[in-house]
Amino acid sequence: MRIVTLKDDMGFPFAQYNDGDIFISNDFFTVKHDNEPFKTTMTIVCLCTQGSGTISINDTTYNYSDRDMVVIAPYSIICGGAAAKQSKFRIMAFDGLSMRNNIAVSKDTWTSLMYVKNNPVCKLSDYQYKVMNHYFELAYLYVQNPHDIYQKDKMSNLTRCWIYDLLTMISEYSDYKSFNKERFSSNDVMFQKFIEILSLHNGKMRSVQSAAKQIGMSPKYLSYVVKQATGKTPQTFIHEFTINAMKEQLKYSGKSIKEISNDMDFTEPSFFGKFFKQHTSMTPLEYRRQVLQQQKEPKEDLPSANRTFASANIYSQDAKLNEDISSLYSALGFMCWM
Repeated sequence: MRIVTLKDDMGFPFAQYNDGDIFISNDFFTVKHDNEPFKTTMTIVCLCTQGSGTISINDTTYNYSDRDMVVIAPYSIICGGAAAKQSKFRIMAFDGLSMRNNIAVSKDTWTSLMYVKNNPVCKLSDYQYKVMNHYFELAYLYVQNPHDIYQKDKMSNLTRCWIYDLLTMISEYSDYKSFNKERFSSNDVMFQKFIEILSLHNGKMRSVQSAAKQIGMSPKYLSYVVKQATGKTPQTFIHEFTINAMKEQLKYSGKSIKEISNDMDFTEPSFFGKFFKQHTSMTPLEYRRQVLQQQKEPKEDLPSANRTFASANIYSQDAKLNEDISSLYSALGFMCWM
């Protein structure tokens, strides 16, 4: 599967600005594409200023229309969908690693980002739409002067404000009785680094010892940190990331089992198959056949898959994050790129 980064200009030759950390396109019309799925390593915010259509994110199809905002979290799998009418977007994307330490990440932020991960299409009010448009217009003005020695610093700080306004929009439709600005503990921060490393290795990080070494701590202390943060072991998360990477390859690539096994750094295809069956109760070939069968089956009407700020409640502050590994590391995967 193709991995798209900011260094690729997101595959589109239409950037008004791209400094390797932040990408801005003020006006982009949808173009015909081959619908080949790809994975993005960045956070992408798309403001639809004209038209309507659908987009597939992580195997769920969402409808968008004029004045909607689509927020795509890092490591999402995207398939283009279809434009019912010619659609026009303003797009901002950011890698976020350079900004992670500049944004005050609280437990409310965690919950908000988890909401966006699961509800990427946002119906904006007139005021919210105006705010988002103003950010694009200001960014476009900033990039008009290529000789501005403070341009990158200004764009970085503008994007920080942009993200805070996005989080404010989410909070306006939340169930919060009051905002709790409690910051993450040092253990929470270490856990974020652990999840970041697993994300970057895309299923190829196999041992607690290797992960601990990259973070700069002992395997014993990493196990303690992860257990305190989630109630689960580091190896549980390592296996989850490995299995998800295997499934992506089996589902989206046309490679043979042997080729995927080599890509995933297994010494033998038999080890690959044994590991996969141990964790999924089916062989890689059985999983691939199941996926193909599901793709042939008629799909249900999908508009109900849409979630918006106005129509869906955000997860409560005491959500049981630890009961769902996928939801947990999805939220953390989003956060660790900020």
